[in-house]
Amino acid sequence: MAEGEAQRPRPPMPRRGAGRVLSPLVAILAFFYFLIDALFLPPLRLLGRWLGGFALFARLGEWVRTLGPYQTLALFLVPLIILEPVKPVAAYLAAKGHYTRSLVILVVGEILKVTVVERLFHVGRPKLMTIPAFAWTYNYVMAWYAWFEALPPWQAVLRRVRAIKAQARALWQRVRARFRRLARSGLDDREAVTAEQKTQVILGTATPGGGFPLYGDAVAAVVNAVDPALALEPVNTKGSTENIPLLEAGKLDVALVTGEPAYEAFAGIGRERTQLKILAAMYSTPGMFVLRADNPARAIGDLKGQPVAFGARGSGLVILARYVLDGIGLNPDKDFAAVYLDHAGDGPAMVLDGRVAALWGGGLGWPGFAAVAKAPGGARFIAPDAGEAVRIRAKHPFLKAMTVPSGSYAGQDAPIASVGSWSFILARPTLDDEVAYRLARALHRGEDALAARLPQARETTAANTGAAAPSLDLIHPGVLRYLKEEGIVR
Repeated sequence: MAEGEAQRPRPPMPRRGAGRVLSPLVAILAFFYFLIDALFLPPLRLLGRWLGGFALFARLGEWVRTLGPYQTLALFLVPLIILEPVKPVAAYLAAKGHYTRSLVILVVGEILKVTVVERLFHVGRPKLMTIPAFAWTYNYVMAWYAWFEALPPWQAVLRRVRAIKAQARALWQRVRARFRRLARSGLDDREAVTAEQKTQVILGTATPGGGFPLYGDAVAAVVNAVDPALALEPVNTKGSTENIPLLEAGKLDVALVTGEPAYEAFAGIGRERTQLKILAAMYSTPGMFVLRADNPARAIGDLKGQPVAFGARGSGLVILARYVLDGIGLNPDKDFAAVYLDHAGDGPAMVLDGRVAALWGGGLGWPGFAAVAKAPGGARFIAPDAGEAVRIRAKHPFLKAMTVPSGSYAGQDAPIASVGSWSFILARPTLDDEVAYRLARALHRGEDALAARLPQARETTAANTGAAAPSLDLIHPGVLRYLKEEGIVR
Protein backbone atom coordinates (compact mmCIF):
# COMPACT_ATOMS: atom_id res chain seq x y z
CA MET A 1 0.00 0.00 0.00
CA ALA A 2 1.32 3.44 -0.90
CA GLU A 3 2.40 5.65 1.95
CA GLY A 4 -0.44 7.83 3.21
CA GLU A 5 -3.06 5.79 1.36
CA ALA A 6 -6.13 5.12 3.48
CA GLN A 7 -6.84 1.45 4.06
CA ARG A 8 -9.70 0.28 1.89
CA PRO A 9 -12.35 -1.13 4.26
CA ARG A 10 -14.31 -4.24 3.38
CA PRO A 11 -18.01 -4.62 4.20
CA PRO A 12 -18.95 -7.61 6.36
CA MET A 13 -20.04 -10.66 4.40
CA PRO A 14 -23.79 -11.40 4.57
CA ARG A 15 -24.99 -14.43 6.43
CA ARG A 16 -25.79 -17.56 4.45
CA GLY A 17 -29.28 -17.33 3.03
CA ALA A 18 -29.42 -13.54 3.26
CA GLY A 19 -29.28 -13.26 -0.53
CA ARG A 20 -32.48 -15.29 -0.88
CA VAL A 21 -34.27 -13.20 1.74
CA LEU A 22 -33.16 -9.92 0.13
CA SER A 23 -33.78 -10.99 -3.48
CA PRO A 24 -37.20 -9.32 -3.99
CA LEU A 25 -36.11 -6.12 -2.24
CA VAL A 26 -32.83 -5.96 -4.18
CA ALA A 27 -34.62 -6.56 -7.49
CA ILE A 28 -37.10 -3.74 -6.75
CA LEU A 29 -34.31 -1.36 -5.71
CA ALA A 30 -32.32 -2.27 -8.83
CA PHE A 31 -35.35 -1.61 -11.03
CA PHE A 32 -35.87 1.89 -9.62
CA TYR A 33 -32.13 2.60 -9.69
CA PHE A 34 -31.87 1.81 -13.40
CA LEU A 35 -35.12 3.68 -14.10
CA ILE A 36 -33.72 6.82 -12.47
CA ASP A 37 -30.40 6.28 -14.25
CA ALA A 38 -32.16 6.09 -17.63
CA LEU A 39 -34.58 8.98 -17.14
CA PHE A 40 -32.84 11.57 -14.99
CA LEU A 41 -29.07 11.08 -14.98
CA PRO A 42 -28.43 11.58 -18.75
CA PRO A 43 -29.88 15.16 -18.70
CA LEU A 44 -27.79 15.92 -15.61
CA ARG A 45 -24.63 14.62 -17.32
CA LEU A 46 -25.40 16.68 -20.43
CA LEU A 47 -25.93 19.77 -18.28
CA GLY A 48 -22.63 19.12 -16.50
CA ARG A 49 -20.72 18.82 -19.79
CA TRP A 50 -22.47 21.93 -21.14
CA LEU A 51 -21.55 23.98 -18.08
CA GLY A 52 -18.01 22.63 -18.19
CA GLY A 53 -17.60 24.11 -21.67
CA PHE A 54 -17.89 27.69 -20.37
CA ALA A 55 -14.63 29.55 -19.70
CA LEU A 56 -15.97 30.71 -16.32
CA PHE A 57 -16.46 27.16 -15.09
CA ALA A 58 -13.08 26.12 -16.48
CA ARG A 59 -11.42 28.93 -14.49
CA LEU A 60 -13.38 27.94 -11.39
CA GLY A 61 -12.15 24.39 -11.83
CA GLU A 62 -8.54 25.61 -11.98
CA TRP A 63 -9.12 27.68 -8.83
CA VAL A 64 -10.61 24.72 -6.96
CA ARG A 65 -7.52 22.66 -7.80
CA THR A 66 -5.35 25.25 -6.03
CA LEU A 67 -7.22 24.79 -2.74
CA GLY A 68 -6.15 22.53 0.09
CA PRO A 69 -8.05 19.37 1.09
CA TYR A 70 -10.08 20.91 3.91
CA GLN A 71 -10.79 24.08 1.94
CA THR A 72 -12.14 21.88 -0.86
CA LEU A 73 -14.33 20.02 1.63
CA ALA A 74 -15.70 23.30 3.00
CA LEU A 75 -16.48 24.42 -0.55
CA PHE A 76 -19.21 21.78 -0.74
CA LEU A 77 -21.25 23.90 1.70
CA VAL A 78 -21.53 26.77 -0.82
CA PRO A 79 -24.09 25.22 -3.22
CA LEU A 80 -26.02 23.86 -0.25
CA ILE A 81 -26.19 27.28 1.43
CA ILE A 82 -27.14 29.06 -1.81
CA LEU A 83 -29.63 26.54 -3.22
CA GLU A 84 -31.17 24.97 -0.11
CA PRO A 85 -33.50 27.99 0.42
CA VAL A 86 -35.13 27.01 -2.87
CA LYS A 87 -37.18 24.40 -1.00
CA PRO A 88 -39.01 26.79 1.37
CA VAL A 89 -39.55 29.22 -1.55
CA ALA A 90 -41.13 26.40 -3.57
CA ALA A 91 -43.26 25.41 -0.56
CA TYR A 92 -44.43 29.02 -0.12
CA LEU A 93 -45.45 29.27 -3.79
CA ALA A 94 -47.29 25.96 -3.56
CA ALA A 95 -49.16 27.22 -0.48
CA LYS A 96 -50.22 30.29 -2.47
CA GLY A 97 -51.55 28.08 -5.27
CA HIS A 98 -48.69 28.67 -7.75
CA TYR A 99 -48.05 24.98 -8.28
CA THR A 100 -46.34 25.23 -11.68
CA ARG A 101 -43.89 27.88 -10.51
CA SER A 102 -43.27 25.95 -7.32
CA LEU A 103 -42.46 22.75 -9.23
CA VAL A 104 -40.20 24.54 -11.73
CA ILE A 105 -38.21 26.32 -9.01
CA LEU A 106 -37.83 23.12 -6.98
CA VAL A 107 -36.72 21.00 -9.96
CA VAL A 108 -34.30 23.61 -11.34
CA GLY A 109 -32.82 24.23 -7.89
CA GLU A 110 -32.25 20.52 -7.22
CA ILE A 111 -30.76 19.95 -10.69
CA LEU A 112 -28.33 22.84 -10.22
CA LYS A 113 -27.39 21.64 -6.74
CA VAL A 114 -26.74 18.05 -7.85
CA THR A 115 -24.82 19.20 -10.94
CA VAL A 116 -22.60 21.67 -9.09
CA VAL A 117 -21.86 19.24 -6.25
CA GLU A 118 -21.04 16.47 -8.76
CA ARG A 119 -18.64 18.75 -10.65
CA LEU A 120 -17.00 19.88 -7.42
CA PHE A 121 -16.49 16.26 -6.38
CA HIS A 122 -14.88 15.28 -9.69
CA VAL A 123 -12.50 18.24 -9.62
CA GLY A 124 -11.71 18.03 -5.89
CA ARG A 125 -11.70 14.25 -5.43
CA PRO A 126 -7.87 13.81 -5.48
CA LYS A 127 -7.55 16.40 -2.68
CA LEU A 128 -10.48 15.00 -0.70
CA MET A 129 -9.04 11.48 -0.80
CA THR A 130 -5.97 12.73 1.08
CA ILE A 131 -8.20 13.34 4.14
CA PRO A 132 -8.04 9.97 5.99
CA ALA A 133 -11.59 10.16 7.41
CA PHE A 134 -13.06 11.14 4.04
CA ALA A 135 -11.12 8.43 2.18
CA TRP A 136 -12.13 5.75 4.69
CA THR A 137 -15.81 6.77 4.55
CA TYR A 138 -15.83 6.96 0.75
CA ASN A 139 -14.12 3.58 0.37
CA TYR A 140 -16.46 2.01 2.94
CA VAL A 141 -19.56 3.25 1.12
CA MET A 142 -18.18 2.16 -2.27
CA ALA A 143 -17.30 -1.27 -0.86
CA TRP A 144 -20.90 -1.75 0.25
CA TYR A 145 -22.10 -0.47 -3.11
CA ALA A 146 -19.86 -2.97 -4.95
CA TRP A 147 -21.16 -5.80 -2.74
CA PHE A 148 -24.75 -4.75 -3.40
CA GLU A 149 -24.16 -4.60 -7.17
CA ALA A 150 -22.71 -8.13 -7.11
CA LEU A 151 -25.87 -9.69 -5.64
CA PRO A 152 -27.55 -12.12 -8.09
CA PRO A 153 -30.93 -10.29 -8.20
CA TRP A 154 -29.18 -6.99 -8.99
CA GLN A 155 -27.14 -8.66 -11.73
CA ALA A 156 -30.30 -10.29 -13.13
CA VAL A 157 -32.05 -6.91 -13.42
CA LEU A 158 -28.86 -5.39 -14.88
CA ARG A 159 -28.66 -8.06 -17.60
CA ARG A 160 -32.30 -7.52 -18.48
CA VAL A 161 -31.90 -3.74 -18.63
CA ARG A 162 -28.83 -4.06 -20.82
CA ALA A 163 -30.66 -6.42 -23.17
CA ILE A 164 -33.60 -4.01 -23.48
CA LYS A 165 -31.30 -1.05 -24.09
CA ALA A 166 -29.28 -2.98 -26.67
CA GLN A 167 -32.43 -4.02 -28.56
CA ALA A 168 -33.85 -0.49 -28.44
CA ARG A 169 -30.55 1.01 -29.60
CA ALA A 170 -30.22 -1.45 -32.47
CA LEU A 171 -33.83 -0.79 -33.55
CA TRP A 172 -33.29 2.97 -33.43
CA GLN A 173 -30.06 2.73 -35.42
CA ARG A 174 -31.77 0.64 -38.10
CA VAL A 175 -34.67 3.11 -38.33
CA ARG A 176 -32.27 6.05 -38.53
CA ALA A 177 -30.17 4.32 -41.19
CA ARG A 178 -33.35 3.67 -43.17
CA PHE A 179 -34.38 7.33 -43.07
CA ARG A 180 -30.87 8.43 -44.01
CA ARG A 181 -30.92 6.26 -47.10
CA LEU A 182 -34.37 7.51 -48.08
CA ALA A 183 -33.25 11.11 -47.56
CA ARG A 184 -30.18 10.61 -49.73
CA SER A 185 -32.20 8.91 -52.45
CA GLY A 186 -34.51 11.93 -52.73
CA LEU A 187 -38.01 11.88 -54.10
CA ASP A 188 -37.10 10.41 -57.45
CA ASP A 189 -38.61 6.93 -57.76
CA ARG A 190 -35.76 5.68 -59.89
CA GLU A 191 -33.19 6.66 -57.26
CA ALA A 192 -35.33 5.05 -54.55
CA VAL A 193 -35.42 1.77 -56.45
CA THR A 194 -31.61 1.91 -56.86
CA ALA A 195 -31.20 2.41 -53.11
CA GLU A 196 -33.48 -0.56 -52.42
CA GLN A 197 -31.35 -2.77 -54.69
CA LYS A 198 -28.26 -2.20 -52.53
CA THR A 199 -27.26 -4.82 -50.00
CA GLN A 200 -27.61 -3.24 -46.56
CA VAL A 201 -25.01 -4.19 -43.96
CA ILE A 202 -25.19 -2.76 -40.43
CA LEU A 203 -21.79 -2.16 -38.78
CA GLY A 204 -21.70 -1.77 -34.98
CA THR A 205 -18.97 0.54 -33.64
CA ALA A 206 -18.93 2.08 -30.10
CA THR A 207 -19.76 5.27 -28.17
CA PRO A 208 -19.07 8.62 -29.89
CA GLY A 209 -15.64 10.15 -29.40
CA GLY A 210 -13.65 6.91 -29.41
CA GLY A 211 -11.56 5.22 -32.06
CA PHE A 212 -14.17 2.69 -33.22
CA PRO A 213 -16.70 5.22 -34.61
CA LEU A 214 -13.89 7.00 -36.44
CA TYR A 215 -12.67 3.73 -37.89
CA GLY A 216 -16.18 2.56 -38.74
CA ASP A 217 -16.92 5.74 -40.70
CA ALA A 218 -13.70 5.33 -42.70
CA VAL A 219 -14.39 1.65 -43.46
CA ALA A 220 -17.97 2.40 -44.54
CA ALA A 221 -16.87 5.22 -46.85
CA VAL A 222 -14.23 3.05 -48.54
CA VAL A 223 -16.34 -0.11 -48.86
CA ASN A 224 -19.32 1.81 -50.28
CA ALA A 225 -17.05 3.57 -52.78
CA VAL A 226 -15.29 0.38 -53.94
CA ASP A 227 -18.53 -1.65 -54.18
CA PRO A 228 -21.49 0.70 -54.82
CA ALA A 229 -23.88 -2.25 -54.56
CA LEU A 230 -23.09 -2.44 -50.84
CA ALA A 231 -24.59 -0.05 -48.28
CA LEU A 232 -22.43 -0.40 -45.16
CA GLU A 233 -24.04 1.65 -42.36
CA PRO A 234 -22.04 2.33 -39.17
CA VAL A 235 -24.11 2.65 -35.97
CA ASN A 236 -23.05 3.60 -32.46
CA THR A 237 -23.23 1.00 -29.70
CA LYS A 238 -21.78 0.65 -26.20
CA GLY A 239 -18.70 -1.03 -27.65
CA SER A 240 -17.15 -4.48 -27.91
CA THR A 241 -18.93 -6.17 -25.02
CA GLU A 242 -22.31 -5.15 -26.43
CA ASN A 243 -21.39 -5.80 -30.06
CA ILE A 244 -20.82 -9.51 -29.46
CA PRO A 245 -24.33 -10.29 -28.10
CA LEU A 246 -25.89 -7.98 -30.71
CA LEU A 247 -24.14 -9.96 -33.45
CA GLU A 248 -25.19 -13.26 -31.91
CA ALA A 249 -28.79 -12.04 -31.74
CA GLY A 250 -28.69 -10.95 -35.38
CA LYS A 251 -29.21 -7.29 -34.47
CA LEU A 252 -25.97 -6.35 -36.26
CA ASP A 253 -24.42 -7.80 -39.40
CA VAL A 254 -20.81 -6.96 -38.64
CA ALA A 255 -19.18 -5.15 -35.70
CA LEU A 256 -15.88 -3.92 -34.33
CA VAL A 257 -14.52 -5.90 -31.37
CA THR A 258 -11.23 -5.54 -29.51
CA GLY A 259 -8.99 -8.54 -29.06
CA GLU A 260 -9.76 -9.42 -25.45
CA PRO A 261 -13.57 -9.80 -25.74
CA ALA A 262 -13.04 -11.64 -29.04
CA TYR A 263 -10.54 -13.98 -27.36
CA GLU A 264 -12.93 -14.70 -24.48
CA ALA A 265 -15.82 -15.32 -26.87
CA PHE A 266 -13.81 -17.66 -29.12
CA ALA A 267 -12.33 -19.53 -26.14
CA GLY A 268 -15.62 -19.73 -24.22
CA ILE A 269 -14.24 -17.95 -21.15
CA GLY A 270 -17.11 -17.12 -18.81
CA ARG A 271 -19.61 -18.04 -21.51
CA GLU A 272 -20.30 -20.56 -24.27
CA ARG A 273 -18.00 -20.53 -27.30
CA THR A 274 -19.30 -18.08 -29.86
CA GLN A 275 -20.14 -18.97 -33.45
CA LEU A 276 -19.14 -15.51 -34.69
CA LYS A 277 -16.62 -15.32 -37.50
CA ILE A 278 -13.77 -12.96 -38.40
CA LEU A 279 -14.39 -10.65 -41.34
CA ALA A 280 -11.12 -8.72 -41.11
CA ALA A 281 -8.27 -7.82 -38.79
CA MET A 282 -8.51 -4.13 -37.87
CA TYR A 283 -5.30 -3.05 -36.18
CA SER A 284 -3.01 -3.92 -33.30
CA THR A 285 -3.91 -2.34 -29.95
CA PRO A 286 -0.93 -1.79 -27.63
CA GLY A 287 -2.39 -0.62 -24.30
CA MET A 288 -1.00 2.28 -22.25
CA PHE A 289 -1.90 5.30 -20.14
CA VAL A 290 -1.77 8.95 -21.18
CA LEU A 291 -1.38 11.77 -18.68
CA ARG A 292 -0.49 15.43 -18.69
CA ALA A 293 3.23 16.09 -19.10
CA ASP A 294 3.33 17.91 -15.75
CA ASN A 295 2.09 14.82 -13.88
CA PRO A 296 4.96 13.42 -11.76
CA ALA A 297 3.98 9.77 -12.34
CA ARG A 298 6.57 7.78 -14.29
CA ALA A 299 5.36 4.18 -13.89
CA ILE A 300 2.08 2.30 -13.56
CA GLY A 301 2.68 1.87 -9.83
CA ASP A 302 2.81 5.66 -9.43
CA LEU A 303 -0.86 5.84 -10.47
CA LYS A 304 -2.09 3.56 -7.68
CA GLY A 305 -4.82 5.17 -5.59
CA GLN A 306 -5.35 7.96 -8.13
CA PRO A 307 -8.45 8.52 -10.28
CA VAL A 308 -7.91 6.88 -13.67
CA ALA A 309 -10.38 6.80 -16.56
CA PHE A 310 -10.43 3.28 -18.02
CA GLY A 311 -12.93 4.03 -20.78
CA ALA A 312 -16.59 3.29 -21.39
CA ARG A 313 -17.88 0.22 -19.53
CA GLY A 314 -18.79 -1.59 -22.74
CA SER A 315 -15.40 -0.94 -24.33
CA GLY A 316 -12.99 -3.76 -24.95
CA LEU A 317 -10.22 -1.42 -23.78
CA VAL A 318 -11.55 -1.87 -20.24
CA ILE A 319 -11.08 -5.64 -20.58
CA LEU A 320 -7.57 -5.12 -22.00
CA ALA A 321 -6.78 -2.99 -18.94
CA ARG A 322 -7.97 -5.76 -16.61
CA TYR A 323 -5.76 -8.36 -18.30
CA VAL A 324 -2.70 -6.10 -18.43
CA LEU A 325 -3.00 -4.98 -14.81
CA ASP A 326 -3.85 -8.49 -13.61
CA GLY A 327 -0.56 -9.62 -15.10
CA ILE A 328 1.30 -7.40 -12.63
CA GLY A 329 -0.96 -8.11 -9.67
CA LEU A 330 -3.16 -5.02 -9.89
CA ASN A 331 -6.91 -4.50 -10.20
CA PRO A 332 -8.50 -1.37 -11.75
CA ASP A 333 -11.27 -1.19 -9.15
CA LYS A 334 -9.22 -2.05 -6.07
CA ASP A 335 -5.87 -0.39 -6.73
CA PHE A 336 -7.07 2.73 -8.54
CA ALA A 337 -9.97 5.13 -8.17
CA ALA A 338 -11.45 3.76 -11.40
CA VAL A 339 -13.66 6.04 -13.52
CA TYR A 340 -15.85 4.55 -16.26
CA LEU A 341 -17.14 6.89 -18.95
CA ASP A 342 -20.54 7.28 -20.53
CA HIS A 343 -18.84 8.39 -23.75
CA ALA A 344 -15.25 7.63 -24.74
CA GLY A 345 -14.83 11.22 -25.90
CA ASP A 346 -15.17 12.50 -22.32
CA GLY A 347 -11.81 11.05 -21.25
CA PRO A 348 -9.32 13.60 -22.65
CA ALA A 349 -11.11 16.57 -21.07
CA MET A 350 -11.04 14.82 -17.69
CA VAL A 351 -7.27 14.38 -17.96
CA LEU A 352 -6.71 17.96 -19.05
CA ASP A 353 -8.84 19.53 -16.31
CA GLY A 354 -7.43 17.26 -13.60
CA ARG A 355 -10.52 15.23 -12.78
CA VAL A 356 -8.49 12.10 -13.50
CA ALA A 357 -4.75 11.58 -13.36
CA ALA A 358 -4.60 9.39 -16.47
CA LEU A 359 -6.62 7.86 -19.29
CA TRP A 360 -6.21 4.25 -20.41
CA GLY A 361 -6.42 3.47 -24.11
CA GLY A 362 -4.70 1.69 -26.95
CA GLY A 363 -3.72 1.66 -30.59
CA LEU A 364 -2.06 3.97 -33.06
CA GLY A 365 -3.78 7.29 -33.70
CA TRP A 366 -6.32 6.66 -30.94
CA PRO A 367 -8.42 9.88 -30.63
CA GLY A 368 -8.20 10.05 -26.82
CA PHE A 369 -4.40 9.93 -26.87
CA ALA A 370 -4.21 12.38 -29.77
CA ALA A 371 -6.43 14.94 -28.00
CA VAL A 372 -4.31 14.97 -24.83
CA ALA A 373 -1.02 14.98 -26.76
CA LYS A 374 -2.07 17.98 -28.87
CA ALA A 375 -3.22 20.03 -25.87
CA PRO A 376 -1.05 22.86 -24.49
CA GLY A 377 1.58 21.45 -22.18
CA GLY A 378 1.75 18.13 -23.99
CA ALA A 379 1.38 14.59 -22.72
CA ARG A 380 3.37 11.64 -21.47
CA PHE A 381 2.63 7.95 -21.91
CA ILE A 382 3.09 5.13 -19.41
CA ALA A 383 3.22 1.50 -20.54
CA PRO A 384 4.34 -1.69 -18.78
CA ASP A 385 8.13 -1.76 -18.42
CA ALA A 386 10.18 -4.68 -19.76
CA GLY A 387 9.87 -6.75 -16.58
CA GLU A 388 6.15 -6.09 -16.26
CA ALA A 389 5.60 -7.03 -19.92
CA VAL A 390 7.29 -10.41 -19.34
CA ARG A 391 5.06 -11.08 -16.31
CA ILE A 392 1.92 -10.06 -18.21
CA ARG A 393 2.64 -12.29 -21.22
CA ALA A 394 3.60 -15.21 -18.97
CA LYS A 395 0.18 -15.05 -17.28
CA HIS A 396 -1.83 -14.15 -20.40
CA PRO A 397 -0.02 -15.61 -23.44
CA PHE A 398 -2.64 -14.38 -25.91
CA LEU A 399 -1.33 -10.84 -25.35
CA LYS A 400 1.55 -9.97 -27.67
CA ALA A 401 4.54 -7.63 -27.47
CA MET A 402 3.71 -4.51 -29.48
CA THR A 403 5.35 -1.16 -30.20
CA VAL A 404 3.92 2.31 -30.74
CA PRO A 405 6.32 3.87 -33.28
CA SER A 406 7.86 7.24 -32.47
CA GLY A 407 5.87 10.15 -33.87
CA SER A 408 2.55 8.33 -33.54
CA TYR A 409 1.38 11.17 -31.29
CA ALA A 410 2.38 14.80 -30.93
CA GLY A 411 5.54 15.16 -28.88
CA GLN A 412 6.25 11.40 -28.82
CA ASP A 413 9.90 11.31 -29.86
CA ALA A 414 10.65 7.68 -28.97
CA PRO A 415 8.94 4.33 -29.60
CA ILE A 416 6.86 2.91 -26.74
CA ALA A 417 7.01 -0.83 -26.03
CA SER A 418 3.84 -2.35 -24.62
CA VAL A 419 1.55 -5.39 -24.85
CA GLY A 420 -1.79 -5.78 -26.56
CA SER A 421 -3.80 -7.69 -29.14
CA TRP A 422 -5.44 -7.42 -32.54
CA SER A 423 -8.93 -6.00 -32.88
CA PHE A 424 -11.27 -7.57 -35.41
CA ILE A 425 -14.31 -6.88 -37.54
CA LEU A 426 -16.55 -9.79 -36.58
CA ALA A 427 -19.59 -11.05 -38.49
CA ARG A 428 -22.73 -12.82 -37.38
CA PRO A 429 -22.50 -16.52 -38.29
CA THR A 430 -25.54 -16.29 -40.58
CA LEU A 431 -24.07 -13.50 -42.74
CA ASP A 432 -24.40 -14.61 -46.36
CA ASP A 433 -21.13 -16.00 -47.79
CA GLU A 434 -21.43 -13.84 -50.89
CA VAL A 435 -21.89 -10.67 -48.83
CA ALA A 436 -18.85 -11.55 -46.70
CA TYR A 437 -16.85 -12.24 -49.88
CA ARG A 438 -17.77 -8.85 -51.34
CA LEU A 439 -16.92 -7.06 -48.09
CA ALA A 440 -13.50 -8.75 -47.97
CA ARG A 441 -12.87 -7.90 -51.62
CA ALA A 442 -13.87 -4.25 -51.12
CA LEU A 443 -11.62 -3.93 -48.06
CA HIS A 444 -8.69 -5.51 -49.94
CA ARG A 445 -9.11 -3.33 -53.01
CA GLY A 446 -9.57 -0.25 -50.83
CA GLU A 447 -6.57 -0.76 -48.54
CA ASP A 448 -4.67 2.27 -49.83
CA ALA A 449 -7.74 4.51 -49.68
CA LEU A 450 -8.50 3.34 -46.15
CA ALA A 451 -4.92 4.02 -44.99
CA ALA A 452 -5.12 7.49 -46.53
CA ARG A 453 -8.32 8.22 -44.62
CA LEU A 454 -7.11 6.91 -41.27
CA PRO A 455 -3.42 6.21 -40.50
CA GLN A 456 -4.11 3.42 -37.99
CA ALA A 457 -6.21 1.65 -40.62
CA ARG A 458 -3.06 0.92 -42.65
CA GLU A 459 -2.93 -2.34 -40.68
CA THR A 460 -6.32 -3.37 -42.06
CA THR A 461 -5.02 -5.65 -44.81
CA ALA A 462 -6.03 -9.01 -46.15
CA ALA A 463 -2.56 -10.32 -45.26
CA ASN A 464 -2.99 -9.27 -41.62
CA THR A 465 -6.41 -10.91 -41.50
CA GLY A 466 -4.87 -14.25 -42.44
CA ALA A 467 -1.96 -13.78 -40.04
CA ALA A 468 -3.81 -12.35 -37.00
CA ALA A 469 -6.69 -14.84 -36.91
CA PRO A 470 -6.09 -17.37 -34.11
CA SER A 471 -7.24 -20.08 -36.52
CA LEU A 472 -8.34 -20.08 -40.16
CA ASP A 473 -11.48 -21.90 -38.99
CA LEU A 474 -12.53 -18.67 -37.25
CA ILE A 475 -12.50 -16.69 -40.51
CA HIS A 476 -15.89 -16.37 -42.22
CA PRO A 477 -16.18 -18.91 -45.09
CA GLY A 478 -16.89 -16.16 -47.62
CA VAL A 479 -13.80 -14.22 -46.54
CA LEU A 480 -11.67 -17.37 -46.49
CA ARG A 481 -12.72 -18.15 -50.07
CA TYR A 482 -11.56 -14.70 -51.18
CA LEU A 483 -8.24 -14.96 -49.30
CA LYS A 484 -7.55 -18.33 -50.93
CA GLU A 485 -8.39 -16.99 -54.39
CA GLU A 486 -5.91 -14.18 -53.86
CA GLY A 487 -3.23 -16.59 -52.63
CA ILE A 488 -3.07 -14.93 -49.21
CA VAL A 489 -3.82 -18.14 -47.31
CA ARG A 490 -3.72 -21.77 -48.36
